Amino acid sequence: MPSYTGSGTIVISGCTTYRMYKTLVYKWRPGDTLFLRYRAEKGKLEKIVIKEIKIVSNYEINGRTVFMYKDTFNSLYGDGDLVNEYQALQLAKQYYERQILITAAAKKSCQVIPQ
Repeated sequence: MPSYTGSGTIVISGCTTYRMYKTLVYKWRPGDTLFLRYRAEKGKLEKIVIKEIKIVSNYEINGRTVFMYKDTFNSLYGDGDLVNEYQALQLAKQYYERQILITAAAKKSCQVIPQ
């Protein structure tokens, strides 16, 4: 069985291109109907529709990627400003339950005791 021993140098050269993709996952997409959290916490349901998603530069906020959602009235909202319908109804329900308790406590403290 013959045995071969190689010697010398192999030179490989060439050119290549590549594409880098960064996958970004956001909470809401264009066309979603959402509600404003701060309004729902006050018992009002204000509906908006997402028109566009803006990505805030991650260099400006310490490497974090933040999404801003633009609605059909060109107002901008962050992730924490928007909730879905179920969450909005729950927030409004909690508000009204608190109001009922406050009203009952106020009526109780204002009662006149008959003599």
